[in-house]
Amino acid sequence: MIDILIENGADVNYFDEEYYAPVFQTIYLNKPKVLKLILEKGANVPLVGEERDTPLTRAALDNNLEIIRLILPYSNNDFINRSGTFHAKTPLGLAFHYGNLEMIELLLQYKADPFVNDGEGYLTIENIPKETDENLKKEIFDLIEKYKHH
Repeated sequence: MIDILIENGADVNYFDEEYYAPVFQTIYLNKPKVLKLILEKGANVPLVGEERDTPLTRAALDNNLEIIRLILPYSNNDFINRSGTFHAKTPLGLAFHYGNLEMIELLLQYKADPFVNDGEGYLTIENIPKETDENLKKEIFDLIEKYKHH
């Protein structure tokens, strides 16, 4: 259905407010198939919505690895390292906060910077909760070291 709409001129980038952009709506509604389709058809990813959200910060806040996998190839470094959401965290900062190793590694592969300022004067790496299990902390620091020179 969406294919037909796009083929007949529907604009994958139409919105009156950025947070109504199709990219944001597919993330809010958790519609990865639709997101994949509109990205392939040229939907813009470098958007800033409510609460300074970007598509990546919104997906990271939702701890949604599937959506993040779809968005990253269409993102540039500025947006990968940009803070957003009411938490003022970068996508990597949110992944650290959740202790989501798979998300951390994926973001590091795309050159997310653990030492960038998160928008509130803290380094992204400072979002690793103090009470995080020591083994998990070691795995996180091993990943940071692994991707440091990539």
